[in-house]
Amino acid sequence: MTLDNVSFRVHAMSNDDIPRRYENFIDKFSGDYLIAALCPKFLKLKNYKRPNKTVDKILQSLKRRRYTLIFWVIKHKWSDPTRFICQEEVSELRKYGDVKVLEEIRVKDRVRAKRFREFVLNAL
Repeated sequence: MTLDNVSFRVHAMSNDDIPRRYENFIDKFSGDYLIAALCPKFLKLKNYKRPNKTVDKILQSLKRRRYTLIFWVIKHKWSDPTRFICQEEVSELRKYGDVKVLEEIRVKDRVRAKRFREFVLNAL
């Protein structure tokens, strides 16, 4: 994907989908810019059923490789707004980089996309 003449690699599958494949992808990534889905499950928080789905190791690897990490968090699940990313998860993400949280519930696709695009371009 290209935004304002900057090429991004996009990875839509999250660490929550197929954890080992996600981890392998991140380990092999060597480009300048990556946009990747991420489910903020951390070992410290015990908010997981399967430890292999946690992101601690993945984020530490990216930081060691000197990537600048930024996170755009959609707080509430679209289909069930009572399910959301908790403050502790956001706090853990902040240890790795800047975080912007979309707090509103059920924001329309186009509006969400516009806000995400603005977030990415402002981060460059």
